[in-house]
Amino acid sequence: MKAVLTTTCLALLLAGCAVGPDYRRPAVDVPSGFRFQQPDASDAALDTEWWKDFGDPVLDGYVSEALEHNRNLAIAVANVDAAAAQLTIARASLFPTLDYQASASRGRNSSQQLLPGSQAGNSFELLGSTSWQIDLWGALRRQTEAAQALLKASEQARRGVRLSVVSSTVQGYLQLRGLDQQLAIARRTANSYADTVKLFELQYQYGAIARITLEQVRSQYQSALASIPPIEASIVQTENALSLLL
Repeated sequence: MKAVLTTTCLALLLAGCAVGPDYRRPAVDVPSGFRFQQPDASDAALDTEWWKDFGDPVLDGYVSEALEHNRNLAIAVANVDAAAAQLTIARASLFPTLDYQASASRGRNSSQQLLPGSQAGNSFELLGSTSWQIDLWGALRRQTEAAQALLKASEQARRGVRLSVVSSTVQGYLQLRGLDQQLAIARRTANSYADTVKLFELQYQYGAIARITLEQVRSQYQSALASIPPIEASIVQTENALSLLL
């Protein structure tokens, strides 16, 4: 009975000597839902190819290129791989380690080297060893838990970077398409004003209108021309931003 009590006390003592307390998620007062939250929304929707709902092959190509070549996303993926490797290393410390060494040699025995007709012989040697570090204080278990937490955090960070890259690419592409339409409208407007100026110049030449009317039309034409360079500059900036994402 005394031995059983001693063993039980020793087990409880070792269990209580683990390095650090068990992790407990801190209590955070968060709302149960958002104002415009969809009832069937889930985290899995973040990993879907939602941009394909636009039905634009050019946009699909841009997003695919961004996911393949974006450097920030590549860094996030590398961080996930590194965290997975750290978890594998931490878990390996909990199991026994096996080691072996093999060698082979060929030669004659020293006592038979001078005898006639002596033949050479083969010699093989295989050595094996095993070691196991007992996790007496729980340090290895804490390292494994930390590695698991790091892996989960790295994976969520990768998802965040992926979502950011995709959304920025889609937003930049749609903005570029909108700027292209604005530029086309601005050029058509300027061409229309140019035709109007020619018409009013003929009317002024034959005295049908006053000069002030002609100058007003010319002013509108110049304003239409002045609206084109800012749109072209915005297009260049958007294209540069897309180039960085891709």
